[in-house]
Amino acid sequence: FLLERLPLGSCLARFICRAGVDLGFVSQELHRRFTALCGAAPETWGARSSIEPAPLDEAVFRRVDPAGRRAARQRLGVHGAAVLAAGRLVPIKGFDLLLLAVARIPLASRPRLLIAGTGPEAERLQRLAQACAVDLRLLGTLGHADLADWMMAADVFVHPCRRLPDGRQEGAPLVVREALALGVPVIASALGGIPDLAGREGLTLIPADHGQLLTQEIGAALPRSVTRAAD
Repeated sequence: FLLERLPLGSCLARFICRAGVDLGFVSQELHRRFTALCGAAPETWGARSSIEPAPLDEAVFRRVDPAGRRAARQRLGVHGAAVLAAGRLVPIKGFDLLLLAVARIPLASRPRLLIAGTGPEAERLQRLAQACAVDLRLLGTLGHADLADWMMAADVFVHPCRRLPDGRQEGAPLVVREALALGVPVIASALGGIPDLAGREGLTLIPADHGQLLTQEIGAALPRSVTRAAD
C-alpha cells in the first residue's frame, strides 16, 4: 500500500526486485498488486516470489465439536446468541458497519456483539451501541488461547472490513482463517486476500458495501430458536 502511494513506488518496487531478494506474499491479491507496480512478474526483474498464507497456531486453532463449543460458552458465561469480531478498533475493520447490521435485527432476537481488540474507535463504538440498543462488549486484546475460546463460544464470526477512501484495504487477515479452522461459521467482506479462501467450508463472502445483506447473513447464521423469535 505504501509503495502504491509513493510517486516513485514502481521504480522502488523494481529496485527491490533487482536486489535478487525472496519475496513472500500472504495472498494472491498482494502478489497481483506488487506485480502491477513492477509492470511485470517480480521474477522478470530478478526476484523470487512465493505465495503462502501466514501460519496458524494449529495447536490452538483446530476444529472442535459441539460439546467443546458448549463448554467454551459455559466457561465464558455466554448465554443467548452471540456475534464475534476481532481486530484493531480502527475504521478499516468496519466494526461500526457490523454494529449497525446487528442493530437492524429485531430487538427481541438481537444477539450480543463481542469485539476483541483495542484502538481509537472504542469510545465511538460504545456510543453507537448505546444509541442503537446493541449489547456490545469490548473484550480488549486477547492471546491466542483466549481468542480461540471466544470464537468457539460465538454463533458466528464476522469480519466486515471496508475499503478506505484512499484505497487502503485489508491484506490477508489471519483471524478469518483461525475461526474457520475452529469450525466456526464466518461472514467476511470480499476484500484483499479474503477471496483467496472462497469455497472454504463455513465461509460466506459478501460485497464490501454489504449493508442490509450483512444483517440477513448474520440472521441466517444464528440459532434457529433466535430466527423463529425474529419471525
